[in-house]
Amino acid sequence: MIDDAAQNPDAKNELPPPGGEGWQTTNSHPAKPDSQVSEAGRVLAAGFDTLNVAIDLRWHQCEFFNYLHSIKEQALGQEVALQGNVDVNGFQWIFNVEPYGMRGYAYILRNSDYLIKLGAWTEPKSRPSALVEVRSQALWACGEADCIDQVVQLLNAVGATIIAIKASRVDACVDILVPNSVWNSTLRHHRVCRSHALRTHEVQDRLTGFEIGSGGIRARLYDKAEEIKVKSNKTWMYDIWKLESVPPHATVVRVEFQLRREVLRELGIDSVWDLLNHPRNVWTYCTRDWLKFMNDPKLHFDNREVMPWWKSVQDGFHASEHDQPLLRAKIVQVEKKKLAQQFVGQFSSLIALDCNTNTPRVRLEEQLPRLSEAAELLGVDDDVLSYRVERKVAKYKRGIRRFCAMQEQRKALGFPHLKTKSIRFKLADTEEEVADVQGA
Repeated sequence: MIDDAAQNPDAKNELPPPGGEGWQTTNSHPAKPDSQVSEAGRVLAAGFDTLNVAIDLRWHQCEFFNYLHSIKEQALGQEVALQGNVDVNGFQWIFNVEPYGMRGYAYILRNSDYLIKLGAWTEPKSRPSALVEVRSQALWACGEADCIDQVVQLLNAVGATIIAIKASRVDACVDILVPNSVWNSTLRHHRVCRSHALRTHEVQDRLTGFEIGSGGIRARLYDKAEEIKVKSNKTWMYDIWKLESVPPHATVVRVEFQLRREVLRELGIDSVWDLLNHPRNVWTYCTRDWLKFMNDPKLHFDNREVMPWWKSVQDGFHASEHDQPLLRAKIVQVEKKKLAQQFVGQFSSLIALDCNTNTPRVRLEEQLPRLSEAAELLGVDDDVLSYRVERKVAKYKRGIRRFCAMQEQRKALGFPHLKTKSIRFKLADTEEEVADVQGA
């Protein structure tokens, strides 16, 4: 039983050293002796293992298409993928260009972190301009928000304006260490699920995994250490788990839910920023409404209780917010004064370019139309501006949450920390309480 991302032939068995930025791990202690692995299990890691997005683009120049076409023609002649390189204003991205297209997409670009299917049209139409798969290694190393930002930087660097980024598939997972008395083939009788579809995978009467459901949502539960050994060779997961090896009387079970676009939209997730702002809402639906594992199957449903290890799974996805190591907590503040200073400086320069006098008397309200002129010059309409603001909102909210969570961990462990106070964060028609920095 394997996860889809494990089939990636380009995956490297390397990640930044443990403790580098972007590691999505829980604040777990080194592995306990076998006898101390309780029936509740212990969550080792949580996050997104696969993230696919569909992007609508508007291209203002075709140089990048010409560049890709040239490489693709050479690749076709040699019948092998050839390397391409983007190096614009300090942004560099190295990738392979395949000698073929795929399902109407002219260019296939890939490396160990991303697979991009790029259409050759310059204006948005009914189908997405680009389909992007963010692979497992990048997600665990950098975090989903930073991965999407890298895609945005790449497309902007080569001359594209992003109109929308929509979530088309996500694989969310929790890795949990459970005793072998929990992980066995009888577990299938304890499931309570909205889908009756079930496939069990065993090797010599030993359970290796379940696959539950079909269509737009499905769950996979499998022995992750065995999958690493037999298929994916992602040995860097042990660093994320903080385990040298799996205790002999325990199993690392990956609980993974794959949700496709139709289900995501039913859950109110349209843009990728909706997903990044509300990842735990998705996990709650998956583990409390769609699938549960409950005790004694012989009892009436009302008399059954959720199994202890599944309770740990239900509550375990908060770890995806803690993707910065404890001692490298990133202090994030929304610095309005700094941003305002930058804005006024740029705005005054824009006014000065058209000024014909040495001692101008400028009235602010008369100059505001210049903002619309500047936006028109850059091809920024209401949709593009809304997208950019939405991306910034997601970035700021996520940064504040990370910082607040890290400060709480520092406080609990006796490390130096900053005090925080609660504020209300306004987003669309809802309000959410986050944290603001008060001072050391």
